[in-house]
Amino acid sequence: MTRADIFKAFLRTYSLILNNLAFAANVFVTTALLSRLPTYFHRMDGTPMSEAGPKSGLILFMAIIGAPLGGFPADRWILHTPRARMWFPALSSTLSACLLFMALTFADGTLRYVMLLVVGTAIILFVPAAVAVTQDVVHPGLRAVSLSLNVVIRHSLGSPLGPLFVGMVSDSYGISTAMKILPLFTLLAGVLFLLGSFFYERDLQRVDKVAVELE
Repeated sequence: MTRADIFKAFLRTYSLILNNLAFAANVFVTTALLSRLPTYFHRMDGTPMSEAGPKSGLILFMAIIGAPLGGFPADRWILHTPRARMWFPALSSTLSACLLFMALTFADGTLRYVMLLVVGTAIILFVPAAVAVTQDVVHPGLRAVSLSLNVVIRHSLGSPLGPLFVGMVSDSYGISTAMKILPLFTLLAGVLFLLGSFFYERDLQRVDKVAVELE
């Protein structure tokens, strides 16, 4: 397989492209939250910056629960239909968008913080299934390349742009308005995962099957 063949293979694997873009959209939000929540708590609640940092860190620390928790239902659901591999991250991303919007728009004080802790868990549920997609729909010999491509995309379109976006909007309209826009990107991730599910089975069937034997 030449480099041109590899490039063409990735370009025609629509489920993979949509999966990677959805991954980037979610990372856009998580990195924005990680970097901007201390400022948000300081300006909205009057929390000293010395306390706002650890307070924000605990929210993202909840990812330790969310990441493995997302793997179990995704693997169970796929036993009933292959499309569930992308349905689950679509569902979890949409749920996270709703929770984040409600927390930043309608709640305040302790209730808002508790809701954000739940968001910290829910917003990362998509990861196991999304990473699995990068392995499912490519030739076994390209799985490392596929995952590395995912890392490049999510840290090019997601990680640096999220904090930058919130900072720019915050300068013009305030931190509250800037943060309230973030759920739209999580919702976008849900839509992209859902669109990817329509191509997932087709892409999965085109993958060359390689038998693994133990000696």
